[in-house]
Amino acid sequence: MIALLTPATLARTNLALRCAQFVCCLLGLAFVAAGGITFHSSNFVLLMNYTGMLYTLWFVVAVEIFSFSTRLPTRVEQGIDAVLAFVLLIGGICLAASDYLEYCELIWHCHNLKASVAFTFIGMFCFLATSTLSILTTSKEPSGPTEVPGQYHLEMTPTGALSPIEGPNSPGIKV
Repeated sequence: MIALLTPATLARTNLALRCAQFVCCLLGLAFVAAGGITFHSSNFVLLMNYTGMLYTLWFVVAVEIFSFSTRLPTRVEQGIDAVLAFVLLIGGICLAASDYLEYCELIWHCHNLKASVAFTFIGMFCFLATSTLSILTTSKEPSGPTEVPGQYHLEMTPTGALSPIEGPNSPGIKV
């Protein structure tokens, strides 16, 4: 399946997933901030959505669109995507399991916290999809010929010839 995708299609898919990550992290951040109450789980979700939003903003704007920066090495990019997917999963679970959402009738804006849980999980799935797509595209074997190292060519430095600067009539010989 991955072999059927062209590099242009893979690049567009990667960019679309990055844009979806940015939107989901931005909405998760906005909804948890508008929840009206701060506690440990909401602070963690706020921080992780902020981190994911900044990472994808840097990746989309500075790397993909304007080419201000070079891409990170592939393994580093995969690692960051996997770590962000993991911490967003943990944050979504912690926020969904918190007592503030379970006994929601005491909070005015509990629907914002529930929306934040949803967008945190959607953002996590986008990071997971980007990481999986990156792993699948880098693990396939190259289809074209690979470079073969050239043979080493050894030449001796000529020692018998005189330098063109110092000939038999040069001033250095007469001293």
